[in-house]
This record gives sequence, structure tokens and C-alpha cells, in this order.
Amino acid sequence: MKAHPIAEWHVAENENMRGHDMEFATVGDGGIGDDRRSGLQADVAQRDCLPASKWDDDSVHDGGSVHDGKGSRSDGAAAEGSGAAKDASEGNGHAQGAVQIPQVPEMTFAQAWEYATKKLDDEACAPNADAERISSVTVEDLLTNEAAIAALSQRWFQSNGIPFDFSIVRGLADINRRIARILESRGVQLDHVDRMPHHLPYKVVLKGIAAMQGRRLRDIEKAVNRKPQSEYRRRIMRQYRIAHYHGTYVGIDLETTGDDPLRGYIINTGWVTARLERGSAPYDERSYYSGLPDFYQERPIPFEYVHHITWQDVQDKQQFRDDHDLQSLVLSVLTAHPYMAHHAIFEHEWFLYCLDGYAEAFKNGEVLPIDTQEICRKLDEDVNDIPLNQRPAALENWAKRRGTLKDDEKEKHLGEADAKLMMRTVLAELERHGLVDDADGTVRADNTVRANGTVRTVGTVGTAGADDTDDTVGADNADGADSASGAEDASSVEGPIGVLGNA
Repeated sequence: MKAHPIAEWHVAENENMRGHDMEFATVGDGGIGDDRRSGLQADVAQRDCLPASKWDDDSVHDGGSVHDGKGSRSDGAAAEGSGAAKDASEGNGHAQGAVQIPQVPEMTFAQAWEYATKKLDDEACAPNADAERISSVTVEDLLTNEAAIAALSQRWFQSNGIPFDFSIVRGLADINRRIARILESRGVQLDHVDRMPHHLPYKVVLKGIAAMQGRRLRDIEKAVNRKPQSEYRRRIMRQYRIAHYHGTYVGIDLETTGDDPLRGYIINTGWVTARLERGSAPYDERSYYSGLPDFYQERPIPFEYVHHITWQDVQDKQQFRDDHDLQSLVLSVLTAHPYMAHHAIFEHEWFLYCLDGYAEAFKNGEVLPIDTQEICRKLDEDVNDIPLNQRPAALENWAKRRGTLKDDEKEKHLGEADAKLMMRTVLAELERHGLVDDADGTVRADNTVRANGTVRTVGTVGTAGADDTDDTVGADNADGADSASGAEDASSVEGPIGVLGNA
């Protein structure tokens, strides 16, 4: 797919961080050399952007920026997510016979702001607009709208504090989906845009390790950020294995109509809760369907052949963006505990542009995504011995190796079922390595969050130890009330998705 020039931002790269990009752009992810091949790409500076998370042990403002690989995902690793869209790296059905993407100039923030303030008052793209106005919608309108989203998102994630209401960006994303459906209803085949980053930001990954193991973030950073960078992969793998895991986590999975949150829809949301303890099992299982525009009543739902969600499943449901009760529930769940997802960048990007309040909570350090695919890659030695084209880190294959899925069974590709399978597999992997403790609290760190956001350690952690009484990134406290570790601080934000940056 040909790259579009709208969002070809190239912020100065911090060469000292290149090793981090190389680590998380794992084999088959395109790598650093391939990260500008396709998609609407935006390199958003991650340094000095946000106030420190309320759960952080320190506020690191180390300047510079990081360029994360987020190019074409046409290889095996791209398909190793848990959702239907995540499992079909090239099977979106929109690329064949697609229209040639026009050349649209990049927007400045001032231009994007002027566009947004007018567009959000314009009902030309609403479903009930008159036929003449609908017929005037063009592909250029779609791309211009996406350029505005990119410019506004870049400014929002690079700014300290909250520069403007992010609901403006979500509103443009809502308009974008309507424009896309109008064009498709006229028979226009839109070129597929791959704007999904490969992985969570480097700092978020380290915070996830700190939270799961009850360790200080700065200790992990110190252990990882050393020369030579050729040893980075080995060092980060050691951090995943060095201490016991504990705490309460939400495992969540989305089923969607594609891999583009600016053009697609969430149609199934499912989650479970689990404590990382020996012998524990997921509980509090939830599953919710969300509706689709009438456009899909007489058309196949994208990826139906994978998730098997039909019009009958969703016809009487509110669309996710219109279901404010469901959105409120999902946000409350994600802010109550750190959340796990298989290829978590997928859920993270969809939540940024579809879930009211998520972007704000993420920026304020109230949400922490953790990628279970990275847990698989760092703990399961079999991954390195299995050919990439066999997708060793895919949830279904990982689960079969750990015995949480029978050899003749298939991943269901429904939110709650996949979330439950994922958490059972995480627990099996951790138990296999002796990295979880008994439910009675033997050899585990219980951290109590003080009113000022610091954490008092009242236990010990495996072999690494939470060795500071004030700075541990806590996973949970002694009575089971969890403290979600912060997601981002001023040194860690990389912005939103491909066209919009990499968050």
C-alpha cells in the first residue's frame, strides 16, 4: 500500500533510544529500517509532554524524542493479536480495487483547529443529511478530516497538561466513520490504511513490569538503559524473569470491524478479572455486543469469517460510541486495575478514539496497558524455536503450548472468551516459571497506596525485592484493593496511533 503524505512527520530521533525501538519491533514487525514503508505515519515526540503519573516513583524529563517503528505489518508477527482484526494482517478486503489516494497537504495545528471548530458544527456528513450534500462527500474530505485528527492529536499528546478537550478529536473520529460509510455506500473502495503501531511505548512497557513485580520503575530503567545496546534484548528479557508477579488485573479483548479506529467500529467487548496467584482463575466475566450502522444490514460485517458476529447479534444494540453506560463501565474497569490484552497496542488505540475519557485517563497516569504478547515472547523459550510463519506468540498457539487450549480447539475470537483464555494462559506461563506465589501471600509484596500516591511496601518480592519504602510501583495492597500503576509520565508519551503518533 502506498504511503500517504498527510502525516509524514519526522521528529528528531534520539539515537540513544534506538535499541529500545529495535527490541519492541520484534522479529517480523518490520523493524526500524522498514518503519516508514506504509500507512499514515506520525512520529510524535514522547519527552517532556506530560506531568508525572500519580503512581510514579519519579518524574523523568530526559528530553529528546523516540521514533517507534509503525510501518507495514504484512508479516507473521502482525497477525499475532487476539482479535479478529489483529489476526488478519492483510485480510481487510478494502485494498483490492481501491481508489488511488489523493495528495492532501499536511495540516498545521492552526489549520486543524479552524477545520475542527467548523466541522463539528457541520451536519453535512450526518446520516440524515440531504442527498445532494451526501453526494458531495469525497475521498479528499475523508483524508482532510484524518489530517486534522493527526495534527490535533499530535499537539494534544505533546503538550504539558490538557491543552484542549480531547472530545474534539473523538468527535472528528466519529465524523470520519460516517464519511467512510457514505463513500462506501456509493461504491467507493477505500484503500486500507495501516496506522496501527507495533507495540506499546517503551516507558509503558517498563511500567508494566514494575507494576506486575512491585518494583521501582527507576531500578528497571537503570538495569535496561545501559550500553552496549546490543545487550538490550537480553536485559529486558531478564527484567521479565527477575521477580515474582502479583496483583489484580483486568484482561480485556475487543472485536472490531477492522484495524483502523478512525474508520471502523467496536462490536464486542469482553473482560475478566484475575489475580496473579498460584492456582487462581479468572472471575467476574463480562461480555457486551455493540451495534453497527444500518449500512451493514445488507452487507457482510468485516471479519465475520473470523469472529462469526452477524447482523442478528448486533442489530438491536447501541453503537459503542453511543452507548454511554457501557463506555462509563469500561472506563471504570480500566482505571480500577492495570489491564492486560494480547497485543495491547490494538485495544489501546481503539480506546483512545472510541472510549470517552480514556485518552485523558491515560495521559493523567490513571490507566496502564500491559501486553501479554510480550509476556509470552519474554518468558516462553519455545517462541524463539518456532518459525515466525507459524505465529508462535499468537494467543491460540501460546495457549495450546501451555495446555489452556486443547490441540483440536480454536480461539473463539469473542471478547470475554479470549480474555479468559489469555489470563489463564498468562497464569499457566507464570506458574511454569515459578513466578507467582500462593494465594495466602507467601513471598509476595503487598503495597499500600498512601493518599499522596506513593506506595508503602509491606512485603518482599521474589528475588528482586521492592527495596524502597516510598517508590515502588504498586500492583495491589494487603486487603486486595488495587492501585493501578500509572501509564505515562512526562518522559513517556509518544502520542496516539500511526497517523496520529504512537501511544
